[in-house]
Amino acid sequence: MSTGWPFDFLLKYVFVFLASFLTAFLFTPAMKRLGSAWGLVDQPGGRHLHKRPVPRSGGPALFLAFHVGCAAVFLIEWLPFQGDLTLNWWMRFLAISSMLLVLGLIDDRWSLRPWIKLGGQAAVAGLAFALDMRVGKILGFSLPLPLDAALTIFWFLAIINAFNLIDGLDGLATGLAVIAAVGLAGSFLFRHMPGDALVLLGLIGGGLAFLRHNFYPAGIFLGDSGSMFLGLTLAAVPISTSAKGAALTAIFVPLLAVGVPMFDTFLAVWRRTARRIGARLSEENGSSGTAVRVFEGDLDHLHHRLLREGLSQRGVAFWLYGAAAALVAVGLLSMIYRSYAHGIYLLAFIAASYVVVRHLAYVELWDSGVALINGLRKPRPQRTVAALLPLLDLALLAGALWVATRLTTPPLTAREFKLFWFDQLLFWVGVPFLALFAVRAYSRIWRLARVSEFVLVLFALTGGILAAAAMTILTGLPHRPMDLAVLNLGAAHDETVVIQWPMPKGLALQTLLHLGLSITLIVGIRLLPKLVVDAMAWAPDAARHSKGRQDASLRTIVYGAGDRATLFLQRQAVAAAGREQRARVVGLLDDDPNLWGMLVYGQRVLGGRQHLERVIESQKAQQIVIAAPLDPDARRAALEAARRHDIPVWEWRVALFPVQVQAAEPPPPA
Repeated sequence: MSTGWPFDFLLKYVFVFLASFLTAFLFTPAMKRLGSAWGLVDQPGGRHLHKRPVPRSGGPALFLAFHVGCAAVFLIEWLPFQGDLTLNWWMRFLAISSMLLVLGLIDDRWSLRPWIKLGGQAAVAGLAFALDMRVGKILGFSLPLPLDAALTIFWFLAIINAFNLIDGLDGLATGLAVIAAVGLAGSFLFRHMPGDALVLLGLIGGGLAFLRHNFYPAGIFLGDSGSMFLGLTLAAVPISTSAKGAALTAIFVPLLAVGVPMFDTFLAVWRRTARRIGARLSEENGSSGTAVRVFEGDLDHLHHRLLREGLSQRGVAFWLYGAAAALVAVGLLSMIYRSYAHGIYLLAFIAASYVVVRHLAYVELWDSGVALINGLRKPRPQRTVAALLPLLDLALLAGALWVATRLTTPPLTAREFKLFWFDQLLFWVGVPFLALFAVRAYSRIWRLARVSEFVLVLFALTGGILAAAAMTILTGLPHRPMDLAVLNLGAAHDETVVIQWPMPKGLALQTLLHLGLSITLIVGIRLLPKLVVDAMAWAPDAARHSKGRQDASLRTIVYGAGDRATLFLQRQAVAAAGREQRARVVGLLDDDPNLWGMLVYGQRVLGGRQHLERVIESQKAQQIVIAAPLDPDARRAALEAARRHDIPVWEWRVALFPVQVQAAEPPPPA
């Protein structure tokens, strides 16, 4: 009697791994020499971190190692073999990966224009779609052919360029790809698809062997041919299997596996787009602006920022490896504990959001604020906004209803749910939309709105959704019979089905979910410009990291923590975004002890007049701004402290300046 797994069960995993590992290990040194001979060399300087010329010819080594692993999978008859990836799939993937490898080698040698390279990537993605490597369906819904093609091409382009953009540090892209492949292989094993996990073992083995030469200090780089090949492989494998089915985990596990490079790409596109818009608006407003291209490189990728924080290249690589491994662990945990999958994703989202806001997004926030402020200075015609905002609100209300209904109704087929959701649109979208019209939500300029106007929209949505719930109860909509013949269920025409929706519990839950989502989305869209500008005041040092900007502002103590001080702080945020002279506020003072230690508009109140000397010294203040009506003793104390430390004192006031208008002379008599 066998006490363990069959020998050939383990042998195939070991054999495939060693085949790809040894291929990369032996072929990579040869590619170092060939890369130098072919002119595939990365020179130091500019955005590059290395100090000596390094061959960037690692792509062919990884390409060969992976396909040797695939040959070991598909050309040897391993039994048992369970998986969706077949010999036919390998032949198709070999063709498209060869095309992308050639494109990458040409780019490594002659540096193609970004749009040409993107066009080549899109052609490869289109061929992959034609060869049946496609998204197909999402959450059980089959996609129309044009939408399927668009999403498939976007998926390939996103992951290919994610690894291409993050390949700026020794061993980073290779290590992240290995971690992603381990995560995807684990997900295939949990779904009882070991044959597909075998294919990824080829990438894992080849990547680990190549990492021996690619980790800091690197003797060879991936080059565009290697980084794009890694992205192509990790994009093609998950959408070529049945693992892309209706389950929530089937969608999120591949995304989490490539989460770090995808996140870096998202920030890069956001940052560069904001800079381009900001530069264009600056030129339109008559100020200086530097042209920025979305595909132009910069020094604000995740690894660059971590290097600026003082980490070594090895430290940065290990830090990002850990982040990638944590995301992979979240995906695998969601598969193990399927009943808790939503909660696991929610906790991961909260943690990731905290990291983004606290550590990583200051540069993007600042560049977005610059674009926003310049746009507010030269506002666009309101007709476009007035036309688009109602359509956006309708879409947001319908989307909120879809989510709320999906989470509160019993399991239904896709067609049953679609008809049930559509049946509720009149009440749950139409009534709140009319309520928004009733409070004139589409005749207001929201970037100039008061807080009370936002509250009015909140009350309108609440009243409209509660009214929709009341109409639902009065009409008995949730229990309305639906004709089975219309649903194409193959039953007799006179048979009906009743969706059992517990009342009032189910209706109450849908109401709360719909209300919460609608308020968050609709009010949030209107609040977004104000939130961006306000958030800039919380990150005053971000200007120093923006491209082409030097922070020459003075460290400032603001005396006062009332309404006038708040207006002053708001003005500083706007001035900084608009490249105007500003004060760099390092703390507030106020003589009200109840405010000491509290935050006012993102700044801490450090004490009162008796603490002035200590605060000036501890904060290395260079000037004092009085932004409050001070009594004579407090004013005298501020002036004396400033004199002792040889720093200037300014007073900031909000005042009306009367201007005499000369009356026009009467016209001469006719």
